[in-house]
Amino acid sequence: MDGTTNWEAQWIISPVSVTSVQYVIGITNLGAIASNYIGMRFDSATDTNWKFESCASSTCSTTDSGVAVTAGNWYRFRLRTTSSGTYLLSVNGGSETSISTNIPRSEEHTSELQSLRHIS
Repeated sequence: MDGTTNWEAQWIISPVSVTSVQYVIGITNLGAIASNYIGMRFDSATDTNWKFESCASSTCSTTDSGVAVTAGNWYRFRLRTTSSGTYLLSVNGGSETSISTNIPRSEEHTSELQSLRHIS
């Protein structure tokens, strides 16, 4: 994907909880979420807002979306690219955040990811 342009992916979710949970939404190579992926995340242990994140070989770039996570609210995530190596992410049609660092190589993120995990 690092050389592919003009594509878009969208996800719509409603978190059932914001306590003891991790949500990760994006594109990855399954089995190595933290190593190689690009998308959005929320970890109740460290976050109050959705985060935009790209990780290549376990080195990540993270940007706060400014959008708080509230249980029961609906969120529409958009991930797209219009130029090689630059990804645009947004929540609920808001301003797009550009990410161009720590982008996984195309062979490192080939699958859609929706990971919703309850932490006990």
